[in-house]
Amino acid sequence: MLGLNLTAYINWFIGNVAGALVATLIPPHFLHSLQFALVAMFIGLIVLQITGTKNKRLQISVALLAVVLVEPFAMLFGKNFSVILTAITASFIGMGVMAWKSTTKSS
Repeated sequence: MLGLNLTAYINWFIGNVAGALVATLIPPHFLHSLQFALVAMFIGLIVLQITGTKNKRLQISVALLAVVLVEPFAMLFGKNFSVILTAITASFIGMGVMAWKSTTKSS
């Protein structure tokens, strides 16, 4: 287990250092287009979650809720923090609905 953890941490460290070094080589006009990478990552994660579940309607509803909440959260908390806060909020609401549905079915 120690060898496995050490290997994972060493790879993580090397990847971060390599990413930081390579990021300095990226021209400034490309950096602006890379800001979409975080949004694209979340979209990819949502699509993978939805395709591998039985609760597609609930997950699509939670994804739409996140889209609706992004702008109000951006006005309240700033653009950078709003994406993360929106994802967390929508996830908690989705988990609450799932827990509520499972308790109503078992009663």
